[in-house]
Amino acid sequence: MTKLDEAFPTLGKLPPLDWVPDRFWVDPKADRRYENRNDPWVELAHTFFAGRPPATQWHAIPREGVNAEKAWVAVVVALRCYGLRHEEKMAQVAYMLSEWFEDFWWDGDAALRIAGTAPAI
Repeated sequence: MTKLDEAFPTLGKLPPLDWVPDRFWVDPKADRRYENRNDPWVELAHTFFAGRPPATQWHAIPREGVNAEKAWVAVVVALRCYGLRHEEKMAQVAYMLSEWFEDFWWDGDAALRIAGTAPAI
C-alpha cells in the first residue's frame, strides 16, 4: 500500500469475492450474499467500519511473516472503498483480517476472541 492508495482507495486492493470462504457468508450460494455477522472477524470488520471502539484500543497477534502495520493500512484502505455492496466489503475485510491475524482483543477485554492466545493486558 502506498500513500496514494490511502488517499484514493480502489476496489483492486480487496480480495476477489470468490476467494472469500463460505464461513463469511450467511448463504454462500445465494445470488445476493450477506455477510455472516456470527463470525468474529466479520463483527470486527463492522466494528472498525463504525468506529466503535476506536481502533487504537484494538490489539492483535499477526500471523508469522505479516507486517501488522502494513496489514492495518490495507484494512483501512479496504474499508474506505466505495462502489460495491457493503455486505460484500465486510466479508472481504473479515477475510483479510483472518488471514493476517491469529487473534484479536480490545483493551480490558477479558474474553479471548478466536484462538484463546491473547496475553493479559
